[in-house]
Order: sequence, then C-alpha cells, then structure tokens
Amino acid sequence: QAVNGHGLEARATTGVTVLGPAEPPIAKLEGFHRQHVLLKAADGDVLAELLTGAAGDAIAKLKGASAVVDVDPQAML
Repeated sequence: QAVNGHGLEARATTGVTVLGPAEPPIAKLEGFHRQHVLLKAADGDVLAELLTGAAGDAIAKLKGASAVVDVDPQAML
C-alpha cells in the first residue's frame, strides 16, 4: 500500500493540498528507495494534526517505511 491518493489524500482535511508522491532526483540513497510528498496548508496546526494522526497511521502500516518531516524545505533532494 502506497501513501498516495488512497492513503494520504483520503485522510487530508480541508485546506491541505497533497502533491506527490514523486520520485526525487536521488531516488535511491544508501540502499533505501525514496519518495517525496509535499503537504501544503496555511495553518501549521492542521498539518501537525494530519501527520500525528491519520498520515502517521498510514505510514506506520507500510512495512519498513519511515517519514522525515522538513518544515519550509529549501531544497528537495
């Protein structure tokens, strides 16, 4: 199960835009496959609630998957 339209977008609340998943410029790093998902919202509390609730639950169900959160990323390598 991928964190995509059936996972994250379905769990996103009003005011949250989900872009991705997309393959990053460096798709495999140190033996791990990577995907980028960009979440956009005007209110950081809405994103925090999504990531600690529904999205966190979806990621936890993916075998061997983990997530790294970067607030206001300067680059997405």
